[in-house]
Formats: sequence, C-alpha cells, structure tokens
Amino acid sequence: MPAEFGPWATVYGRFRVWRNAGVFSALLVPRVDTEAVDVCSRVPWRTATAP
Repeated sequence: MPAEFGPWATVYGRFRVWRNAGVFSALLVPRVDTEAVDVCSRVPWRTATAP
C-alpha cells in the first residue's frame, strides 16, 4: 500500500464505510441524461408518405 494512502487498516476502514454507504453501487449504475431523453421524446417524427 502506498504511504500516501495511510495504513492498511485506515484504507480498509474507508472502503467499508463507502461500501456500506452504497458509493460503489452508485458509481456502477448507468446514468441517463434526462434532459436529452425529454428533448428526444418531443421530436415530431414524420412518416414517409407517397406524393
């Protein structure tokens, strides 16, 4: 363990706190850009028609 991270027990303690708080699960959840989805849902799609 690099010295700048502190003792092994400290690093593990931080990991446990973050794991229990759901930090890692939140990082793995895909994020959806709700603004882009909203904009896309309002696009007036045209259907092809014969002249």
